[in-house]
Amino acid sequence: MSHEVVHFGRFLRAATSLALLALAACAGDTDLGSYYITVKMLGVFESPAAATGSFEPISQNYNITDIVLVEADDTETSILDASAEKEFVIIDRSQIIAKKAIAAANVDKAYNGFRVYFDSVVTGTSKLKSDHEITIDTTSVGYGSFTMPKGSDVTFTVRIKWKGTVIRDESAGTDTMEIPQFEMKASGL
Repeated sequence: MSHEVVHFGRFLRAATSLALLALAACAGDTDLGSYYITVKMLGVFESPAAATGSFEPISQNYNITDIVLVEADDTETSILDASAEKEFVIIDRSQIIAKKAIAAANVDKAYNGFRVYFDSVVTGTSKLKSDHEITIDTTSVGYGSFTMPKGSDVTFTVRIKWKGTVIRDESAGTDTMEIPQFEMKASGL
């Protein structure tokens, strides 16, 4: 028997085994597949009501303290892994800050909300200053009631409205950073 025939025979057996496994998996497929809750953050060029500046930050640094699903009885269930990165440099492009598989127990379940918590001290960078430090009163942002869908990814996006939150004094060569405004949008619900 030639060397090519032996290799072709092994290939054919392996391919047949894989095809049978795939068919068996499809026939008994009762899991949800791979659907996720994804949480993103980004700075957006929209002005908060109190903004008095004419410029925007280059970045702001946020320390995420928790990300929770708010149950029907208002208890909060954390979806933030203990080992997950919690400090993020936010810029004007979307950044994933957390991603968690949707469990079967969560599907078709009604929630009173979704919430992201962060430290009150935010640091930032602008054109003329790299070590801004601001203290914010609002240390969480949330989304209202929803029902977890089946067969769909869900994305919650924290939008940091920061347009006009940097006041620049060109003559003194200084920048001052003001507090941004936060909102959360959702898709896939």
